[in-house]
Amino acid sequence: MRKFTMLLLLVTFGIFNFLVAQENSQDWKWKKHVKEAEEYQAKSQYADAAYHYSQAWNKKPKKLQYAFDAGKNYLIIKDYRRAEALFEQVSKQFKKFPKAQFYYAKSLKHNEKYQEAIREFKQFSDRYTGENAAAMVSEALQEMEASHNASEFKAGTDASVRITHLDKAVNTKQVDFSPVPYGNDELLFSSTQQDYAKIFTTKRGLREWKSPDVPAQFADLEGSHVCNPTLSPDEKRMYFTICKSVENWGELTTRCEIYMTKRNGNLWTAPERLPDKINQADVTSTQPSVVHMDGKEILYFASNRAGGQGGMDIWYTTRSLDGKDFAFSAPKNAGAKINTQRNELTPYYNVGEKALYFSSNGHMTMGGLDIFKVEGSQSNWAFPVNIGSPYNSGADDYFYIQNRYGDGGFFVSNRTFQHKKETTTDEDIFEFRISQKKQEYVIKGIIYDQEDSIPLSNVEVSIFEILGDQRERIVQSGVFETGSYLLRVPADKEYKLVAHKDGYQPDTRTFKTGVSGRQTEYLYLINLNSSSTPPPSFPVTKPDEIFTPMPEPSTPIETPVVEQPTDSETITTTPPTKIEPKPERPTESSLEYVYTPSAPLEAFQLRTNAPRHTGVYYKIQIIALADFSFNDPRFQPIQDWMRLDYETIVDKNVTRALLADFFNLSEAKKMLGKVRKEGFPTAFVVKYEDGERVERVRM
Repeated sequence: MRKFTMLLLLVTFGIFNFLVAQENSQDWKWKKHVKEAEEYQAKSQYADAAYHYSQAWNKKPKKLQYAFDAGKNYLIIKDYRRAEALFEQVSKQFKKFPKAQFYYAKSLKHNEKYQEAIREFKQFSDRYTGENAAAMVSEALQEMEASHNASEFKAGTDASVRITHLDKAVNTKQVDFSPVPYGNDELLFSSTQQDYAKIFTTKRGLREWKSPDVPAQFADLEGSHVCNPTLSPDEKRMYFTICKSVENWGELTTRCEIYMTKRNGNLWTAPERLPDKINQADVTSTQPSVVHMDGKEILYFASNRAGGQGGMDIWYTTRSLDGKDFAFSAPKNAGAKINTQRNELTPYYNVGEKALYFSSNGHMTMGGLDIFKVEGSQSNWAFPVNIGSPYNSGADDYFYIQNRYGDGGFFVSNRTFQHKKETTTDEDIFEFRISQKKQEYVIKGIIYDQEDSIPLSNVEVSIFEILGDQRERIVQSGVFETGSYLLRVPADKEYKLVAHKDGYQPDTRTFKTGVSGRQTEYLYLINLNSSSTPPPSFPVTKPDEIFTPMPEPSTPIETPVVEQPTDSETITTTPPTKIEPKPERPTESSLEYVYTPSAPLEAFQLRTNAPRHTGVYYKIQIIALADFSFNDPRFQPIQDWMRLDYETIVDKNVTRALLADFFNLSEAKKMLGKVRKEGFPTAFVVKYEDGERVERVRM
């Protein structure tokens, strides 16, 4: 098991020993390398084990077992490039090393080769029937979906965020972690640069960070790992952890406990251990983060104590700000929306956003640990959202924290970064800055005649911003000659889109844009003069009559120039299939059938009871489960929205739950937003054609 409680300190010592091993073992026979590798692995010294296994394989290239063992050890110490190279060789021998392809795919994912990872996970899930087949195939399918998501996150990297790697005064070849900004451009952080983990303080200079010092209150704490500081909002109390190693590195035998020290003028009191209810025997409590809300001090922390969801979980405890220093309540688990069977770490609560940031490798990630954001407090939460790229990467990303101004902050990662960080085997501290420049969002689409699906010419398209009090302010309006329109508007706002043409009933769309990107909206106008169309039962209004009038602003509103789409931006005029009546919901007793889609990445044999339609249509895949039931309580909020379908991957023990059917991609995207808000944050749209699953729709 990887040692998360001390942020993989084994890597620090492992690298040191690894260098010694290189110097002293150049002329060894392959058997001696194997013996050394086995001994190091038994001691959980994975870097040394990886080196000696790889040397044994280099001297005996036919013995692929040693390449396989080296690859597993390199994956543990997060040397993804070496792991990928080794598993690529071993994965070609699937019959002898059936799990190698899974580890190869994991290495590709860590190296952000997402499309290659998808292919390998798919092939592995198709043919693996070995030990723990159901669990491993299920994990491979989840990793395949995670790689799809990661690819989209990377393509949609937020350009307003600038990442920098802190200079050598802070980042070393050891493990540097747990940044906490405070005061006037000062930074607390932890590092193993002096053998044991210690807390350091530094200050930003004109060009570089100044040489760090160990604060006086920690100078006498020798022989233990002292790390993970956090300050109360008034900077009068500091919480931190003291950790002690018991047995081998690499096992969860390093116990951490939370301590507190108080500011007394310019000095700090002697550290005091928090009560037993927080620091339980034989349990790790670490990575504290403290906030003040509603007259209480809330202390969030990570722990592997009993009563959690599994692995490390986020917990919290409270005390009255008017009460005694250590009058904390019994810790409570933050709940199953945040915590998973794997690891949740490094909590940071932002009071202004009323949101918790934390890292997890149990939710769908771009690599290993990713940073997530969830709104709420204590044990009452919405659903976590991956904050995407550039904060997250194919590596491990955690210890997210914002500065006091809200325009930036820090996080920790083992990613490579330009020429400043070329390996993934150690953690460094990164700073991020958010540009105040407004991001642009592109809305484009085609306006069709509802009856015959022919694009309409000379259509007036207007877009209105929906303000906080639900009033509407026109942002842009123009006439588009070909029926294809394109509008550029400020990002991260709610809009109403209206298409109007004389003799037609207007069509509208209401939606909220993201922080950057583009989306397509198809609009359909009903011809009021058509003999087959009954007259509407409500008056037809023009765009300038739709929005609520508001007083003239004190400053002029900048109205963007309307653009006719260029050749490169024009959307294909092949209309999506017209909307058909929604089929009745099938039940578990409906007639089932089995088929295999012809699309290569979807070529699983599927058993389903879903009706088949001609042409193109869409479904929303909600979740994939090992045990599926229509009565699953998770489906309660959405079960009356649309028909619920299932697709069971034959012999894989995995069933996909889907909402169906959508004959318009725009409508599917709208519904996707609602589905994600109801507890299915990883849901996505799937394209079907002539009754066959074709592909996941990239958003």
